[in-house]
Amino acid sequence: MEGLNAYCSFNQSITLTTIHRQAGTDLEQVRFREALMRLQSYNINQTDYELFSSRFWDHLSPEESEKSVDMLHLMPTKDSVNQYNHMCLARGEEPVLILPAKHNSEAARKALDEEAEGLHAKVLISIGASVMLTRNIWTSKGKSSKHSID
Repeated sequence: MEGLNAYCSFNQSITLTTIHRQAGTDLEQVRFREALMRLQSYNINQTDYELFSSRFWDHLSPEESEKSVDMLHLMPTKDSVNQYNHMCLARGEEPVLILPAKHNSEAARKALDEEAEGLHAKVLISIGASVMLTRNIWTSKGKSSKHSID
């Protein structure tokens, strides 16, 4: 039921129509394109998984991580997301502010992030940092979106 509710909560979709990265003819691009085609038809094999997992954020060298900071990322775990966010905050030149949550009860104070629907007990922010709001709890002010702190 939760899956159906999550699916029904989508009110917008985006269809990508232009292939960019997999347009090359060198061996690496061909291999990647073929792996994507198998992924699309649920026929992925171990070699394809190894190819994709080599690009997991956790597996990139520091140089590759730094080079790909402003690109779109799909992270495999929450830990990867946190690691990426901390790296982005650390590379900024502004101080990082740690904002503790204001809990409305002792039970809320003791709850794990998962029990609080992903809300963290502390939020790290910095001037100029991008922040993704995944839920708008102040609906009278509009829809959730990506914002930069100025």
